[in-house]
Parts: sequence; structure tokens; C-alpha cells
Amino acid sequence: VMPGFLSDADLGYVYAHAQAFIFPSLYEGFGLPVLEAMQAKCPVIAYKNSSVTEIAGDAAILVPDGSDMVPHVRKLLDNKQLRKDLTQRGIAQAKKFTWERTARETYHILKKVADS
Repeated sequence: VMPGFLSDADLGYVYAHAQAFIFPSLYEGFGLPVLEAMQAKCPVIAYKNSSVTEIAGDAAILVPDGSDMVPHVRKLLDNKQLRKDLTQRGIAQAKKFTWERTARETYHILKKVADS
């Protein structure tokens, strides 16, 4: 299924009803899709690179760059307990990243630069 653009509500629904979010990006500036999936209680499999490692923490299956993801997908789909564990860890991990925190830290950086 290639739905094209999805509204935020539709995207949340898809994440919430998927058995996994597979993110084969070889480079990601921040990793917002990983956070969105975790917030929606969707277990994540992603390449271990760029910001994804910090964003995902231990709440996702992180695969070495360029490695075959298929065995990891099979493992996740075949293991209900693993999906449950990653979902719970993902919810906790996603709570570490909020827009309020982003605004506060951005403000402090801008103030530091302006004061120097």
C-alpha cells in the first residue's frame, strides 16, 4: 500500500495499528518518524546511524548500516513479547523528547549566543 500523503490523524492511526515501523534511512537529521512511531505504540526497526541511535536509545532494534533488515523484521513479527517490550520502552523513550524541552533548550542556546 502506497497511500501518499497522510494527515497527522491518519498517520497516527497507521502507526498505532502497525506491527512495526521499519525505517531504512541511511542518514536522518533528527529522527522524528522514529519518535512518532514510538509515541503511537509502534515498535521500531531502524539503521544504527546519525541521530537515530540517540532518539531510539534501547527502545528499538538498531541494525548496522546497510545490513539486511529482513531477519530483524521476521524476529519482531514472530515475537509478540518482543513487540510488547519495544512498545513499552518506546513510549518511555519518546517522553524524553518534547516540544517544550526543545523550545527551552533552543532558548538557552540562543540566549548564550546573544550574551557572548
